[in-house]
Order: sequence, then structure tokens, then C-alpha cells
Amino acid sequence: MAEVVGMNDMDEVIQAISIGLIVAYFLLNTNRVVKSIEICKECLAIFKQKAAFKDDKLAKSLSKTMYLIMSNVIKHAEKKLQIYRESEEKLQECNLSFNLAKMYICQSKYAEARELYERALKISAENGDRNGEDVCYLSLGAVYQLVGEYDKAREHLQKSLVIRKEIGDRKREAQCYRILGVVYESVSEYEKAGEYLQKSLEINKEISDRNGEADCYDILGHLYQSVGEYDRAREHLEKLLVIKKEIGDRNEEARCYRNLGAVCHSLNEYNKAREHFEKSLVIRKEIGDRN
Repeated sequence: MAEVVGMNDMDEVIQAISIGLIVAYFLLNTNRVVKSIEICKECLAIFKQKAAFKDDKLAKSLSKTMYLIMSNVIKHAEKKLQIYRESEEKLQECNLSFNLAKMYICQSKYAEARELYERALKISAENGDRNGEDVCYLSLGAVYQLVGEYDKAREHLQKSLVIRKEIGDRKREAQCYRILGVVYESVSEYEKAGEYLQKSLEINKEISDRNGEADCYDILGHLYQSVGEYDRAREHLEKLLVIKKEIGDRNEEARCYRNLGAVCHSLNEYNKAREHFEKSLVIRKEIGDRN
């Protein structure tokens, strides 16, 4: 279903989400809770990205149905989780805890999500599952970041980073550096944020991860813009634009032009700013993005 995100025809998007919800409900009724959760999350992601529906009543109806099914999925998952705990099926409990926690986060139930990740962390540690521990630390870091507890977020992300270095996962190491950079930016520690983001960027270049590289350019561009270093911001945004053109992401290409326009405006380069804004507008018209 992830392929649907790139669609411009809203009727096709609505149809895809509707089919997804039917499948999720079928999986739920046949006791395949984890798979049902995954499909609901995909439907929700597509719905949020394509929220500008032409038919507002249809959008509201679809949203209501989606959240109703998700609510039922969560109730089933909670019951299943209790069974796993009572029967001491630790591996099944751990796997379901991960998925249920993600659903709680979708509903902004951060305390419940944190509790599940902490239980999953304990089980992973008992089983010597370093990958499981890593995912738990990273997820807990993300939860603490969402609720503004940045010190705890950093603490858990640093533990995730140690494991990623230990197992030699360069891609996930780069991801961890990038998230740490965002956390430091959130508390206005821009120099530290820049250090972590540069580390992430270097690794992504080494392993030829163009998407990871693009994420770093994006965040660094925003970082330098925040501190008034507009020339450096433009440099990183232009590199981001090259990658987005290379992979054919028209939506992101339009966003790049818009952000470059804002940077040029801050530099009093008004003609250049207008040129970038006009390019962004052309693409938005082409892809039918009325918002």
C-alpha cells in the first residue's frame, strides 16, 4: 500500500484506503492482530499525507471508520497481550508490545507506549537480543522526544547508538546520529546538533544511502536557517534538491524550491526568491496539490 502515497488521483487514494480498511478488519476478525495493526498504520499514514480530499463528508466518514477499526484492533491486541503475559509467552509478548506501542503513539497515548517499550526492553535484555534492545532504546528515545523530555531522549538514543556501533550496523548508526541531531536542535544546542548531523551525513555518503543523505541535508538546511547562516542553509538545500530531482520526488522537489525561496528572501535576493517560489508553484499545479 505504500505505493499509493505517490498517487495524485484522490479517488484512487480513497479506494486504496477503503480496501486497506476492509483487509484490516478481516485480519482482525481472523485473529491476525499484528498484521491488522500494520495495515491500519499504513492507511493512517496515507490518509494524513493526502488529507486534502475533494469531498469533505467522505473524508470525515473515512476517518471515522479508520479510527473505529483501529480502536477495535487495539482492544483485541490488549486482550491478546494479557493472554501472552499470563501464559508467559515472552517472545510473543515482546513482538505484540512493539506493534501495540506504535498504535498508542498514533493516538498520542505516550505513557502507555512507553510502558510497553520498557517491558519489551526487559524481555529483550533477558533473552540477549541486542537488536531488540536497540529498537526499544530508539523507540523510547522517540517517545521521550515527543513529550519534550529531551534529556531522557538523549540518554536512550545514546544507548541505542552504542549497540548499533557494537553490531556494526552503519545505516542504523547514521539514523541514530541524525535523530540525536534533531533532539539537540530541539533544545537549541545547535553546535552539538550540527556535529551529530555531520556524522550521520558522512556515514550515509560512505554507504551510498541517498535517502539518508537527503534527510541530513534537509535537517542541516533548517538548522542553519534557524541560526541565520543563510548561505550554508542554501548550500545544503541545493544538495537536497539535486537528490530529490534524481529520485523523481516531485512533492519534495516543490518543497525544496519553496524553502530555497525563503532562504533567498532572507538574503534579500528577491528575484531569486521569486524564481524558486514560481518553480514550486508550477510543480504544485502539476501534481494537483491545491493546499
